[in-house]
Formats: sequence, C-alpha cells, structure tokens
Amino acid sequence: MKLPLTPISSTDALLEFDIWLTPTLGEIRDTERFNKEMESAVRIFEVLGRTTDKFSLKKRPDISKVAEAVEVEIANSDKKSAKKFLTSISDLIYLVSGKSDNNCKCQLPIYIRQKNILNSMPVVSKGCLNYQDWPRVIKAEQFMTIVANLKKYTDIQTELLREFFEFTLSDDAYLSQLWAIGNCYYSLKPYNKEKSLLSPLVIFKIKGSVTASGGHNPEQLLRTMMTDWGMKQGVDFNNDDVVINTAAARKKADSLDRTKVRKYDFILPYNTVGWHPKLFVQCQFYAGDSGSVSHKNVDQTSSARRFTVNHFPKALFVEYVDGAGYFASLNGDLKTLLQMKNTHSFFQIKSAPIRLRRELQRIGFLTDLELEHALLKFDGDKPQTVKALAEDGYTISEIERVFTSAVDDGNILKTEKHKFSLSETRMEMSRRYLILDTIAVNGKTVSTQKSGGYVLIPGFGPFYGLKLKDIPNLVAQYAPSLKPAIGNTTRFLDDIEWLSKQGYIMMS
Repeated sequence: MKLPLTPISSTDALLEFDIWLTPTLGEIRDTERFNKEMESAVRIFEVLGRTTDKFSLKKRPDISKVAEAVEVEIANSDKKSAKKFLTSISDLIYLVSGKSDNNCKCQLPIYIRQKNILNSMPVVSKGCLNYQDWPRVIKAEQFMTIVANLKKYTDIQTELLREFFEFTLSDDAYLSQLWAIGNCYYSLKPYNKEKSLLSPLVIFKIKGSVTASGGHNPEQLLRTMMTDWGMKQGVDFNNDDVVINTAAARKKADSLDRTKVRKYDFILPYNTVGWHPKLFVQCQFYAGDSGSVSHKNVDQTSSARRFTVNHFPKALFVEYVDGAGYFASLNGDLKTLLQMKNTHSFFQIKSAPIRLRRELQRIGFLTDLELEHALLKFDGDKPQTVKALAEDGYTISEIERVFTSAVDDGNILKTEKHKFSLSETRMEMSRRYLILDTIAVNGKTVSTQKSGGYVLIPGFGPFYGLKLKDIPNLVAQYAPSLKPAIGNTTRFLDDIEWLSKQGYIMMS
C-alpha cells in the first residue's frame, strides 16, 4: 500500500520525535555482552575456588595457588581459549585491585626487567621457542597471548603467570580484596545470589562500551524489521558498516573530506540486482549524555556527505536517530542534524515501518511486503497487481524482479495461471502491516494524544491516527479476502497487540 507523503514542519517533526522516542534499548544486564562477561567471571571464581578451599579465610591467601589454578585450567585448552580465559582473569584482577591496564602496561616491563624473571621475552614461532627483548610497553592482553602460546613450555608458562599475579596483587590488601570477594561468592552460592555479587564488577568493566546505546544494537533491530518486510540480508541491505572509500571517490574528494570520511550503517538498496545505492543511513542512538561523541559526529556529517556526493551524486541522506540523550542534553545536536539542508529525512526505531518504508517507496524500490499487499487487494490476480503497482510508480522490471524473488523464496505461491497466494509464514506479517498502512492512508491529525478511541502512528506529525472501530472495515474494503480474519475479534486484537508491543502504534 502506497504510504502518503505528507509534508510537515520541522517543529512538528521534532514534536513527533519526542512522542515516539525510544529512551533506551534495555539495561546493561540484559545485553549479550553482560551475559558473556558474567559467565567468564563465574568460571574464574569456580576455577580459583578449587585450589583455595573456596577462598578460605582460615589460611593466608597464597598467590601461588592462583597461578596453580589457572595453569591447571588452561592445560587442556587450545591457544585461543586459553588466551580468552587468561585475558578475562587479568581484567578481573585489575578490577579487584583497582589497577588499570593503562598504567600497568608501562610498569609491567620495568617490573620484569628489575626482577630479572626472564632476561628476554619467550616467543613461540613455528613451534620453536625463541627469545626477544622485552618491549617497553606490554598490555595484559599481549602478555597473556605470550603465556597462552607457551603451551608446550609449562615451566616458563607457570613462571610468567606467577610473576604476573605477584605484580598485579603486589600488596596484601589487593590479595585480601580478591579473597574477600571469592569468599563472599561461595558464601552466597547456597542462596543463588553469587551473581548478584559479581554483577557490579561486570557492569563496571563493560559500561563504557555499552552505556551509550543501553547495550543493544539499534542496527540489528532495523535489520530484523527489514527482514519482516521481505528484504534480504547481504542483498537488499548490508550486514556490516559500509565505507565509501573507492579510488574514484578518493580522487574526487579534497584533502579535508578524506580525513573525515565516515562509515554508513546502511546503504539501501545495498547489492540488489539492477540497483545502485540511493539511501545513505547513519545510525546514532544515545541513551544518555554522550556529548563529545555526538558533537563530533554532527561536525563530521557535512564533510562525510560532501565526500559521498562526489561518488554518488544522487545520494539521499537519511538519519536513524533515537534515544533519551537526543531528547535531553543532545537535543541541540538533533535539531542541527535534522535541519541540515541535505538531510533528506529521518526515522526512529518506532517510526521505521512508516518513515523508512516510505523512503523506499519514493525511490521505487519494491519489497515483498508491498507486493503482498497488492496481491491481497486483488485476490492474488497478477495482471491487476502489476497494473496497480505500476500506477504507484514501480517499473515493470522492478515488479518482475520482486515477483520472481518472492516465488523463488516461497513467500508467494502460484495457485492458477495468473493467480498467486501468500504463504502461511507471510500471511500474518502482511496482515499486521496492512493494518498499520490502513491507518497511514486513512488517518488524520488529531488534537492530542488523549483523543479517545484512536490508534496513533508516527510519520505524519506528533498525533496522527484512526479510530480503532473503523480499522476492520477499512482493511476489509481494501482486501476483501481478509474479511474473515480481520472480522475475528480475537485475531484482530492480537494483531493490534503485536503492533503495540513493537511500538509501531500507540493507543489513545
């Protein structure tokens, strides 16, 4: 269904942004990174507990016990696994002792030299042991890589481990802190509360890398949405950031631009047959005050766009922006970004199904979802579907491309000579989006969010929607074949609930 293009003022666009804001993408504790780091921390205390009598306070803490436990743990591990475990334990000890790798990377080589542990650094190359001069700077990760590679030389491996722990736990207070946490860990295990003890340590370790977004990945959320629309990963949209860095682009760009080229989170369409990139999308999600990063990104946007236009003269720049930071302290950056002359449009997480799909429609890029809606309208009749899509501005070659792809993927099924139907796996998604599009096509601007009985959607200003009671009849008028499904109150309310949980609609 062709989504209406309704111009709105910059004031209304900013009001819409506030209304449809996604403040955060979840707590750090909900992220995959947190869960992996927690698993690693638990493993470390379990390993150390085996040779320390569960961090018994009855005996004096012993660094040799720490080295012994680690050596036993990595003995049967491959180099990659050993390095990962060793790096995790060095990170944990830095947290426990309050030391930082930034300082220790300078102090550790001096400690090694002054103590004459090994006059030269042992390096395993092609299965043979060689020696090199110790560097003036060595980070814990680099040191632990050396240790992991000494798998066949356990005596040297053990010696380096013991000396590293003596260096990082050089004060009795540091050792006592490790033992105190370990003892508490085992004291809490009978109550299943040991992870509650470790949680602050893990959060402190990773918060710098995940705080800005709240930990989750807004790019992945968008990829999931585009998959729902029938777009293909790696074909219609990219899986990873894309750098505009071709030889031709470098030749055309001036020296200033070359120093400030940025990656694009999405280029749409990406690698679709018959298409060149049109929409260049930058994603910026700030759940808090990340001022220095935000200001830098805004400052670099103009130069990055100039560079891109040198190679893609028809590039349209679309901003994917969201987060509480843009509502609060970074609101000025948001206004600057959205009011730039070459900012074609913007969308948020909740408005992507309307705003980004509308941009794809404007450039004439057809998705399976739009094809499915047209088929539903004409009861699967291909000639009528093709005619309607062509009238909406899609080229015949584009329509045939998507028809062929949808059939090959099993999203639509041929039933008769010129008749097609939607697969069971696509019917539910298409029906739900058809409800959303029906609101977009038939809705109106309402005075406030408290206008009772309306289902509100983004993309047309702060308050735009349709009466809930009117939706079933309008959907059935557009696609008569959906009348039984949309007339089923339970199913219709399930669809509304799904749209609401996704954040694509709001009940007033």
